Amino acid sequence: MYPPPPPSSFHQPRAYLSIPSTTNAYSVSDLKLSAYEFDHFENPKLYRSIVGVLQYVTITRPDLAYSVNKVSQFMHDPRLHYWKAVKRILRYSKGTLDHGVVFHKSSNFCLLAFSDADWASITGYCIYLGDNVISWKSNKQSKVSRSSTEAEYRSLAATQSELVSIQQLLKELHIVQTIARTIFLRQLN
Repeated sequence: MYPPPPPSSFHQPRAYLSIPSTTNAYSVSDLKLSAYEFDHFENPKLYRSIVGVLQYVTITRPDLAYSVNKVSQFMHDPRLHYWKAVKRILRYSKGTLDHGVVFHKSSNFCLLAFSDADWASITGYCIYLGDNVISWKSNKQSKVSRSSTEAEYRSLAATQSELVSIQQLLKELHIVQTIARTIFLRQLN
């Protein structure tokens, strides 16, 4: 059940927003979000507050990142249709509370990375410290590659750069790396 309504001096409506049902369809990619259509949302402060919270949630819920990014693009002038998209994301989140990035206690401090890119110049990597994923990224490369091999090398360079930064941070935290870091790359055809 939901908590009782707050005292009148408590002015955080987002804390008591009730989302009645859950859904597996959280994606807003199929919704046509336009800056010039639909009615204005009557409470832009609430919209900005909820979307701001969702931006922090994406730290441990990367599955929400795309959808939250889409609704974040309209924070300056929220419309009713965008609010419906936000509620869709909230319903999905409510139904998948057990999803997300989970960290397990481990004595294994070996750095392990997986890197990939495609011919359309999309770069992605995941970096693990032992059994825990600690860094990930997926984005378009800033330059168009002439071949898939060149795209893979750019992806490796991005992964290596992140690994060096993480290794430096671990060194500053006095966490000794006894085994060299390893990068796995998808095999080229």
